[in-house]
Amino acid sequence: MDVSVSSILKAKIVSELALRPYPKILLKSFSRAYLPLVIRVSASSAAFCPQPRFNVYAATKAYVLSFSRALNCELKEKKITVTSVCPGPVDTDFFDIAGDNGSTFKKKMRVPAEKVVDKAIKDAALGNELSVYSAMMKTAEVGSKIVPHKLLMKFFDQR
Repeated sequence: MDVSVSSILKAKIVSELALRPYPKILLKSFSRAYLPLVIRVSASSAAFCPQPRFNVYAATKAYVLSFSRALNCELKEKKITVTSVCPGPVDTDFFDIAGDNGSTFKKKMRVPAEKVVDKAIKDAALGNELSVYSAMMKTAEVGSKIVPHKLLMKFFDQR
């Protein structure tokens, strides 16, 4: 599917609105010409499990992921897809700005932002609810459903 810059910008605007308290009301104000919309909401693989020393960020992303999944369900009948992007560590200046260079694991696992964006756009175009870049992050997603979080937090807390 060919995705235009215009459709990406429209989706970005809607994704920003979708995290506000009343997304359904805001979405009603959009012209029918914009529908069906693909909304890409940035979550994070941090949403899959609590993370020591990164707890507020992980908890916030867990909220975004849960909210986005529920919103996706609510908007399906309107043919609007909400895709949560959960890439894991991305090679940007995020950790420097956050004042944390990340654990050794996070440093080794950083992926190029361009590849994450390409996959997210493809997943959103396919109507996928979740976009997880890399086999390692897909393993983390599945693992977080199987392995007790207490054990996973010990792994994440390695420095």
